[in-house]
Amino acid sequence: SKGTVTVSTAKFPDLNARSHFQPDAGTRLTLTLDSRPEGTVYHPSAYGVSYMDSHWYDLTSENGIPPESYLEYPDSLERLDTLCHEHAPETLAEASDFIQKEFENHTVYDFQPGPTPSGQDFAEYFLFDNQKGFCVHFATTAALMYRMCGYPSRYVQGYAVPASAFRRQEDGSYCTLHLWEHKFQGDAMTVKLAPGEYRIVTSDRTSTGDVLGRSLIFRIREGEEATFELECIQLKKEDLMHRTGLPAFTVKDREGKSVDSSAVCGEETGILIFGEPGKEPTEHVFNELLEIKKMNGFPKCRLNLILQNSQGLADP
Repeated sequence: SKGTVTVSTAKFPDLNARSHFQPDAGTRLTLTLDSRPEGTVYHPSAYGVSYMDSHWYDLTSENGIPPESYLEYPDSLERLDTLCHEHAPETLAEASDFIQKEFENHTVYDFQPGPTPSGQDFAEYFLFDNQKGFCVHFATTAALMYRMCGYPSRYVQGYAVPASAFRRQEDGSYCTLHLWEHKFQGDAMTVKLAPGEYRIVTSDRTSTGDVLGRSLIFRIREGEEATFELECIQLKKEDLMHRTGLPAFTVKDREGKSVDSSAVCGEETGILIFGEPGKEPTEHVFNELLEIKKMNGFPKCRLNLILQNSQGLADP
């Protein structure tokens, strides 16, 4: 007997409506481990096996799931299916390398990719049309591509808990610390902590994409009260600049005429981009410039784009 499979979408978001990344504000969890974790702990909360109409279906009962269920995908995904069958990787390692390269060459990670248009599939629109998305886009598309390459897969949704979130208990185990129920009252937050060693990390993402952080490590003893000040790194715009000399060079314009670097850069302040369309970090830079333009914040200066060949100008 193959058993009975009961599925539900209750634990999964409506993929086509996911226009931007939004941290989960729902149920929280406590994890307890026998020893201190050495790295990030991944805790699954739901497994998606069946994918239909841009929805993953959660297994509420896994009584004898047929193995072929982990290979099934909608017949309507013709573009994705054709892509995978054209490459036809012969091993799991080749399939993983193929999927990774497709993502690297054609997509960028973006917290605000916008919703999937009505009538389009979530995964195909991400990989072939919009080409930008966040975790659910990459995970959904990868799971389907593995199946199309002949390798069983399932979509997993859950939590990534950093090792720093665990603290040692009196019994020697390590447990996650709950802070989401506490709120700042003005500039202060009062938290009751069990005796132990703690670390608080504050971080700030700069306009260059770098994440800067400070770490505060402290120990609380039984009956002790202590006050700590948290501080983020405050940077000035000039702190993000690097002065680098650019040697003289020669490029060709659209008509094929040679142009000296002094004529390209000029005397005025400008932006010079050596781009590789379809690759990173070029695509990320272009997306950032488009977002700035939408907010009417595009810099009022000369923008020079240098490509390896004229074919790059045709890249959308």
